[in-house]
Amino acid sequence: MKSAVSTYMTKGYLSVSPSDTLDTVAKRMVETGHEYAIVMEAGKLCGMVSAESIIHEVLTNVVDKIFMDDIPTEFRGMFLSELMNNPKTINFMESCGFDGNNLAISIGESNTVEEAIQLLARNSLEQVLVLNNDGDIAGILRNSDLLRAITELS
Repeated sequence: MKSAVSTYMTKGYLSVSPSDTLDTVAKRMVETGHEYAIVMEAGKLCGMVSAESIIHEVLTNVVDKIFMDDIPTEFRGMFLSELMNNPKTINFMESCGFDGNNLAISIGESNTVEEAIQLLARNSLEQVLVLNNDGDIAGILRNSDLLRAITELS
């Protein structure tokens, strides 16, 4: 599997801000068909958020609430920065060697598919940001992209 990550990555991505509400991010994910969004502030990468993490936050609110009527309004008004600053998120990222300022694991677009698989496996991830030689975001490598690579390269 010596093919470059750039051959298989998804080039289009959804960019959101830490000041966006979860409701706004969820709606944009549905509208664009993206399951992941890259969080940017003033042109700087802050991290990534997945549809799964938003759903997890909603389910956590359901467990914590007695009255189901309160859930949608509290969820809709929650800012993405609150989700990203969740202690569980920070603890996980710190255990992966991050300091909390840059909560996104990335790989270079010239890295091989094999290296990407190893990175995802080591960090228990389903996606990874792909950066170009200038350090700018080139795309996202998702599990579905890797599945395509594996079938084409085997």
